[in-house]
Amino acid sequence: MSLTPASDSLRADHRRIEVHLDALLAALLQFSADRLPEVRRRFLEIRELAEVRRLGIEFHDAIQRHRLFGRMQVIGAKLDA
Repeated sequence: MSLTPASDSLRADHRRIEVHLDALLAALLQFSADRLPEVRRRFLEIRELAEVRRLGIEFHDAIQRHRLFGRMQVIGAKLDA
């Protein structure tokens, strides 16, 4: 594990999405009725990975806002003293 586990996780998710996008493109370029399940599966996997990533970003942002609000309260208390 590196010193930036969140960045490593983001890069890994992006690589997984790229793999699915490449496979989706290949299936669409040679589309036939028998490829429809693969197209559907790849699309759903991409959407799921993107949703997990979006939720992770929202969680991170909420933590950062919470930390910032806490720091602002400490600074405000020091200014009032």
